[in-house]
Amino acid sequence: FLISLAYLTYDEILVYFEDLYVTLSQKAQQIASWFEVNYIQGNNGTAPRYDPMFWSIFEKFSNGNPTTHIDCIVCLTQNDNQFISSIIF
Repeated sequence: FLISLAYLTYDEILVYFEDLYVTLSQKAQQIASWFEVNYIQGNNGTAPRYDPMFWSIFEKFSNGNPTTHIDCIVCLTQNDNQFISSIIF
């Protein structure tokens, strides 16, 4: 479901994220929480690492910026990959 957030407006992203979050399993909620901190609203007053204005396809399109599938790909650090792998496996 996380990739579907890229097709929403900036204002809708958090609303739909919260609606979907409560339907997830505990393991999926761990990944979603990590995504929320890094991609949606940050943590303890800090900005997210990747602001939704950067990765939102809807926002890029509506602002007249060219959008390709490459724009949607954000490289994860090795620590990010290890964290996600530890939850999944």
